[in-house]
Amino acid sequence: MLKQSNPLYKDIEINENFTFDKDENLIFNKPPSAEQIQALIANNNDEPHLLTQDVDIQPILNVEDETPDGTAMEQYKQYALQKCPYLPQDINMKHIDALSFPELHTSGNFGFDHERKPKVTKRQYIRNRLKNANRRFATNAKWLTFCQGLLEIKDIKSSISTQARIGKDKLKGENLVKMLESEDETLQQCMSSQFAALRGHKAYWQQVKLDLKAHIAIFGAPNWFLTLNPSEKDWKELHEAYSKVKGIEVNSSNIRDLIAEDPVIWCRHFQKRVKEFFKRCLLVENCTLGKVTNYFYRIEYQHR
Repeated sequence: MLKQSNPLYKDIEINENFTFDKDENLIFNKPPSAEQIQALIANNNDEPHLLTQDVDIQPILNVEDETPDGTAMEQYKQYALQKCPYLPQDINMKHIDALSFPELHTSGNFGFDHERKPKVTKRQYIRNRLKNANRRFATNAKWLTFCQGLLEIKDIKSSISTQARIGKDKLKGENLVKMLESEDETLQQCMSSQFAALRGHKAYWQQVKLDLKAHIAIFGAPNWFLTLNPSEKDWKELHEAYSKVKGIEVNSSNIRDLIAEDPVIWCRHFQKRVKEFFKRCLLVENCTLGKVTNYFYRIEYQHR
């Protein structure tokens, strides 16, 4: 069926008569049962383990880590680029998204490289898919991760190209590729500042910290702090938004399940809500908290 409907897979050949020979060294492992898996799990009710023992996936990046000890060079080496041991597909390969997700692109069309007038960038395409009434893409965790990784690689390549154009002669052409493959320290040092523009990278958060220190040095220490926490169970507007998109009744009992299923709607609603709170409450002339002259804020997604 896929070969008939998707031209990208028309040349794939499947040997329907394929069989395993008895003489081949094949080992079939029986998957463990639920009881066996449960027997291998040891619950630890000590305080440090309570937050993670029932969680399937945990982030590996700690955004609250302190600056490592040692000299500037020793600190830099802990965050240096490393060559990937695998050979992934080039992000510029034609129809890479349609090939990777045939269940979303059943006909092989309407992906990144589909001919459009006017042309759209990958970011514009992804943004449109996230906002589309058809929620197949926005609710596919693998597709979201794929797009995030693709955009990050694209930004890194752009930063490397920028550094190559403004750098010394040896940071150009084939020499640049060789230096990347050999993990050359000179190139690593030159690239460290370029990654400050890549959101989520260590250099990015270091730049944010420096900006905050400069803000305090110029305007003085903050007079007061304000923490805004969402109340998704009480926000009727959020329930109405999900109800309209999903076509079902949404209330405080099922809103969190729907947020987990389709987080894009929640993110957009929360961002708009924070923006309006600043515009209509905090930054108005007659604010009950007083006139806000300077401020610094960050949005943090906590594991809840």
